[in-house]
Amino acid sequence: MQTAPMLIAVLALSFATALAHAEDKKYSLADLKALVDDKSYQEALMHMGDIKPSDRKAEWKDLLGQAAAGYAASGKDALDKLRNMLAIEEQYPSVVKHAKYAAVRTEFGPKGFEACFSNSYGVDQCRTYAIAFVDDDAANGKLALAVAKIARKGMNAYNSSPLFKRAVASAKKAACKDSDLSLSTIAALGLPTDHNDYNDGKSVADSCFAELKPKIIKELEGSSGYYKDNACALLTAKGEKAVAAKLCTKDDD
Repeated sequence: MQTAPMLIAVLALSFATALAHAEDKKYSLADLKALVDDKSYQEALMHMGDIKPSDRKAEWKDLLGQAAAGYAASGKDALDKLRNMLAIEEQYPSVVKHAKYAAVRTEFGPKGFEACFSNSYGVDQCRTYAIAFVDDDAANGKLALAVAKIARKGMNAYNSSPLFKRAVASAKKAACKDSDLSLSTIAALGLPTDHNDYNDGKSVADSCFAELKPKIIKELEGSSGYYKDNACALLTAKGEKAVAAKLCTKDDD
Protein backbone atom coordinates (compact mmCIF):
# COMPACT_ATOMS: atom_id res chain seq x y z
CA MET A 1 0.00 0.00 0.00
CA GLN A 2 1.34 3.45 -0.90
CA THR A 3 2.10 5.91 1.89
CA ALA A 4 0.59 9.41 1.87
CA PRO A 5 3.75 11.20 0.64
CA MET A 6 4.31 8.60 -2.07
CA LEU A 7 0.68 8.96 -3.13
CA ILE A 8 1.13 12.74 -3.37
CA ALA A 9 4.16 12.28 -5.59
CA VAL A 10 2.52 9.70 -7.86
CA LEU A 11 -0.72 11.60 -8.31
CA ALA A 12 0.97 14.96 -8.77
CA LEU A 13 3.23 13.47 -11.42
CA SER A 14 0.30 11.88 -13.23
CA PHE A 15 -1.60 15.16 -13.35
CA ALA A 16 1.47 17.14 -14.44
CA THR A 17 1.97 14.60 -17.22
CA ALA A 18 -1.64 15.05 -18.30
CA LEU A 19 -1.15 18.80 -18.40
CA ALA A 20 1.86 18.40 -20.62
CA HIS A 21 0.01 16.10 -23.01
CA ALA A 22 -3.31 17.87 -23.47
CA GLU A 23 -5.21 17.42 -26.71
CA ASP A 24 -3.60 18.72 -29.89
CA LYS A 25 -6.44 21.18 -30.42
CA LYS A 26 -5.37 24.64 -29.27
CA TYR A 27 -7.70 26.83 -27.25
CA SER A 28 -7.93 30.61 -27.43
CA LEU A 29 -8.14 33.00 -24.51
CA ALA A 30 -11.88 33.27 -25.16
CA ASP A 31 -12.14 29.48 -24.95
CA LEU A 32 -10.33 29.48 -21.61
CA LYS A 33 -12.60 32.19 -20.25
CA ALA A 34 -15.66 30.20 -21.31
CA LEU A 35 -14.33 27.13 -19.54
CA VAL A 36 -13.62 29.03 -16.32
CA ASP A 37 -17.04 30.68 -16.43
CA ASP A 38 -18.52 27.20 -16.84
CA LYS A 39 -16.41 25.92 -13.91
CA SER A 40 -14.66 23.44 -16.20
CA TYR A 41 -11.47 24.07 -14.30
CA GLN A 42 -9.53 20.93 -15.17
CA GLU A 43 -10.04 21.36 -18.92
CA ALA A 44 -9.06 25.02 -18.63
CA LEU A 45 -5.84 24.07 -16.85
CA MET A 46 -5.08 21.45 -19.47
CA HIS A 47 -5.08 24.19 -22.12
CA MET A 48 -3.51 27.14 -20.32
CA GLY A 49 -0.29 26.30 -22.12
CA ASP A 50 -1.99 26.83 -25.48
CA ILE A 51 -1.43 30.55 -25.06
CA LYS A 52 2.05 31.66 -26.10
CA PRO A 53 4.24 32.91 -23.21
CA SER A 54 4.44 36.34 -24.82
CA ASP A 55 0.62 36.56 -24.76
CA ARG A 56 0.18 35.55 -21.12
CA LYS A 57 -0.93 38.95 -19.91
CA ALA A 58 -3.17 39.98 -17.01
CA GLU A 59 -6.30 38.24 -18.30
CA TRP A 60 -4.50 34.94 -18.79
CA LYS A 61 -2.95 35.15 -15.31
CA ASP A 62 -6.35 35.83 -13.79
CA LEU A 63 -7.92 32.90 -15.62
CA LEU A 64 -5.07 30.66 -14.48
CA GLY A 65 -5.61 31.71 -10.87
CA GLN A 66 -9.36 31.15 -11.05
CA ALA A 67 -8.99 27.76 -12.71
CA ALA A 68 -6.30 26.70 -10.25
CA ALA A 69 -8.37 27.79 -7.25
CA GLY A 70 -11.45 25.99 -8.53
CA TYR A 71 -9.62 22.80 -9.41
CA ALA A 72 -7.61 22.70 -6.18
CA ALA A 73 -10.74 23.08 -4.08
CA SER A 74 -12.54 20.35 -6.03
CA GLY A 75 -10.43 17.53 -4.64
CA LYS A 76 -12.38 14.77 -2.94
CA ASP A 77 -10.43 15.02 0.31
CA ALA A 78 -7.63 17.01 1.95
CA LEU A 79 -4.83 14.93 0.46
CA ASP A 80 -6.37 15.11 -2.99
CA LYS A 81 -6.65 18.90 -2.75
CA LEU A 82 -2.97 19.08 -1.78
CA ARG A 83 -2.08 16.86 -4.72
CA ASN A 84 -3.99 19.16 -7.04
CA MET A 85 -2.12 22.20 -5.75
CA LEU A 86 1.31 20.59 -5.99
CA ALA A 87 0.62 19.49 -9.56
CA ILE A 88 -0.63 22.91 -10.65
CA GLU A 89 2.31 24.69 -9.05
CA GLU A 90 4.76 22.30 -10.66
CA GLN A 91 3.47 23.44 -14.02
CA TYR A 92 2.75 27.11 -13.22
CA PRO A 93 4.78 28.29 -10.18
CA SER A 94 3.64 31.90 -10.54
CA VAL A 95 0.04 30.94 -9.77
CA VAL A 96 0.73 31.36 -6.05
CA LYS A 97 0.68 35.13 -6.63
CA HIS A 98 -3.01 35.06 -7.53
CA ALA A 99 -5.03 36.19 -4.49
CA LYS A 100 -7.93 33.77 -4.95
CA TYR A 101 -5.65 30.80 -5.45
CA ALA A 102 -3.44 31.83 -2.52
CA ALA A 103 -6.51 31.91 -0.28
CA VAL A 104 -7.50 28.38 -1.33
CA ARG A 105 -3.90 27.27 -0.78
CA THR A 106 -3.85 28.76 2.71
CA GLU A 107 -7.15 27.11 3.62
CA PHE A 108 -6.56 23.62 2.26
CA GLY A 109 -2.76 23.25 2.27
CA PRO A 110 -2.46 22.71 6.05
CA LYS A 111 -5.31 20.18 6.00
CA GLY A 112 -3.53 18.25 3.27
CA PHE A 113 -0.31 18.16 5.26
CA GLU A 114 -2.21 17.06 8.34
CA ALA A 115 -3.34 14.03 6.34
CA CYS A 116 0.21 13.49 5.09
CA PHE A 117 1.78 13.65 8.56
CA SER A 118 -0.90 11.39 10.04
CA ASN A 119 0.76 8.47 8.27
CA SER A 120 3.60 7.07 10.40
CA TYR A 121 5.64 6.28 7.27
CA GLY A 122 7.23 8.94 5.13
CA VAL A 123 6.96 11.92 7.50
CA ASP A 124 10.37 13.13 6.34
CA GLN A 125 9.00 13.34 2.80
CA CYS A 126 5.98 15.21 4.12
CA ARG A 127 8.32 17.72 5.74
CA THR A 128 10.21 18.16 2.48
CA TYR A 129 6.97 18.89 0.64
CA ALA A 130 5.82 21.18 3.46
CA ILE A 131 9.00 23.28 3.46
CA ALA A 132 8.82 23.75 -0.32
CA PHE A 133 5.10 24.57 -0.11
CA VAL A 134 5.72 27.27 2.49
CA ASP A 135 8.76 28.64 0.64
CA ASP A 136 6.70 29.13 -2.52
CA ASP A 137 4.65 31.76 -0.66
CA ALA A 138 7.27 32.88 1.82
CA ALA A 139 5.45 36.03 2.95
CA ASN A 140 2.36 34.06 4.00
CA GLY A 141 2.85 33.90 7.76
CA LYS A 142 -0.56 32.38 8.43
CA LEU A 143 0.23 29.45 6.16
CA ALA A 144 3.75 28.97 7.53
CA LEU A 145 2.59 28.88 11.13
CA ALA A 146 -0.30 26.52 10.41
CA VAL A 147 1.94 24.04 8.59
CA ALA A 148 4.63 24.28 11.27
CA LYS A 149 2.11 23.46 14.00
CA ILE A 150 0.91 20.43 12.04
CA ALA A 151 4.48 19.23 11.55
CA ARG A 152 5.17 19.60 15.28
CA LYS A 153 2.29 17.25 16.05
CA GLY A 154 3.13 14.82 13.25
CA MET A 155 6.80 14.11 13.95
CA ASN A 156 9.55 14.67 16.52
CA ALA A 157 9.04 18.17 17.86
CA TYR A 158 12.52 19.35 16.85
CA ASN A 159 11.93 18.27 13.24
CA SER A 160 9.44 21.12 12.86
CA SER A 161 12.06 23.79 13.64
CA PRO A 162 12.77 24.63 9.95
CA LEU A 163 9.08 25.41 9.50
CA PHE A 164 8.87 27.48 12.66
CA LYS A 165 11.93 29.41 11.50
CA ARG A 166 9.97 30.31 8.38
CA ALA A 167 6.89 31.21 10.42
CA VAL A 168 8.96 33.60 12.53
CA ALA A 169 10.40 35.19 9.40
CA SER A 170 6.94 35.98 8.05
CA ALA A 171 4.76 36.31 11.17
CA LYS A 172 7.08 36.92 14.11
CA LYS A 173 4.55 38.40 16.52
CA ALA A 174 2.08 35.53 16.28
CA ALA A 175 4.66 32.77 15.89
CA CYS A 176 6.81 33.70 18.88
CA LYS A 177 3.79 33.40 21.19
CA ASP A 178 2.80 29.98 19.89
CA SER A 179 2.94 27.04 22.30
CA ASP A 180 3.94 24.57 19.57
CA LEU A 181 6.84 26.83 18.63
CA SER A 182 8.14 26.71 22.21
CA LEU A 183 7.92 22.90 22.28
CA SER A 184 9.76 22.66 18.98
CA THR A 185 12.46 25.12 19.96
CA ILE A 186 13.19 23.62 23.37
CA ALA A 187 13.42 20.18 21.77
CA ALA A 188 15.82 21.54 19.13
CA LEU A 189 18.03 23.06 21.83
CA GLY A 190 18.51 19.54 23.13
CA LEU A 191 20.30 18.46 19.95
CA PRO A 192 24.03 18.51 19.14
CA THR A 193 25.10 21.84 17.69
CA ASP A 194 26.01 20.30 14.32
CA HIS A 195 22.43 19.11 13.76
CA ASN A 196 20.49 21.11 11.17
CA ASP A 197 17.36 21.17 13.29
CA TYR A 198 19.38 22.57 16.19
CA ASN A 199 20.54 25.45 14.01
CA ASP A 200 16.99 26.28 12.95
CA GLY A 201 15.77 25.98 16.53
CA LYS A 202 18.57 28.22 17.74
CA SER A 203 17.58 30.81 15.14
CA VAL A 204 14.01 30.72 16.47
CA ALA A 205 15.26 30.99 20.06
CA ASP A 206 17.32 34.05 19.15
CA SER A 207 14.39 35.72 17.39
CA CYS A 208 11.81 34.86 20.06
CA PHE A 209 14.02 35.02 23.15
CA ALA A 210 11.80 37.42 25.10
CA GLU A 211 8.80 35.13 24.73
CA LEU A 212 10.72 31.87 25.19
CA LYS A 213 13.00 32.86 28.08
CA PRO A 214 10.71 31.71 30.92
CA LYS A 215 10.17 28.30 29.34
CA ILE A 216 13.85 27.88 28.47
CA ILE A 217 14.78 28.64 32.08
CA LYS A 218 12.12 26.32 33.49
CA GLU A 219 13.35 23.48 31.28
CA LEU A 220 16.91 24.20 32.35
CA GLU A 221 16.21 23.46 36.01
CA GLY A 222 17.61 20.00 36.68
CA SER A 223 18.62 19.45 33.05
CA SER A 224 21.92 18.17 31.71
CA GLY A 225 23.61 17.23 28.47
CA TYR A 226 23.10 19.05 25.19
CA TYR A 227 20.11 21.05 26.39
CA LYS A 228 21.96 22.42 29.39
CA ASP A 229 25.01 23.31 27.33
CA ASN A 230 23.00 24.99 24.59
CA ALA A 231 20.54 26.79 26.84
CA CYS A 232 23.30 28.10 29.05
CA ALA A 233 25.25 29.35 26.04
CA LEU A 234 22.10 31.09 24.79
CA LEU A 235 21.37 32.73 28.16
CA THR A 236 24.94 33.92 28.45
CA ALA A 237 24.89 35.35 24.93
CA LYS A 238 21.65 37.17 25.74
CA GLY A 239 23.16 38.80 28.84
CA GLU A 240 21.30 36.69 31.39
CA LYS A 241 24.38 36.32 33.57
CA ALA A 242 22.58 35.97 36.90
CA VAL A 243 20.42 33.11 35.64
CA ALA A 244 23.41 31.44 34.02
CA ALA A 245 25.44 31.72 37.24
CA LYS A 246 22.61 30.05 39.17
CA LEU A 247 21.64 27.27 36.79
CA CYS A 248 24.62 26.67 34.56
CA THR A 249 27.27 25.46 36.99
CA LYS A 250 29.06 22.29 36.01
CA ASP A 251 27.49 19.02 37.04
CA ASP A 252 29.14 17.39 40.03
CA ASP A 253 31.47 14.55 39.19
